[in-house]
Amino acid sequence: MKELCTFFVGQAGVQAASAVWEMLCLEHGVCRDGTIQYEPTLQEHRELNTVFEELTPHEKYVPRAVLADLEPSVIGMLSI
Repeated sequence: MKELCTFFVGQAGVQAASAVWEMLCLEHGVCRDGTIQYEPTLQEHRELNTVFEELTPHEKYVPRAVLADLEPSVIGMLSI
């Protein structure tokens, strides 16, 4: 199984990360709280695990991403 981890650096990177992850959540049906909106098939579940990391047995997903910025206010505005 392949896994995707993204790295974003600086204010522009963090702002881009916000847009990228918002779009990925929409494409994969993942809500902001990490739950999925539907019952995925086995193939869809595998695709979710490529982009998101399943943290709990209750199917809560979080993005695999590293965000770095010397100014903490930009990252602080994200609801992660």
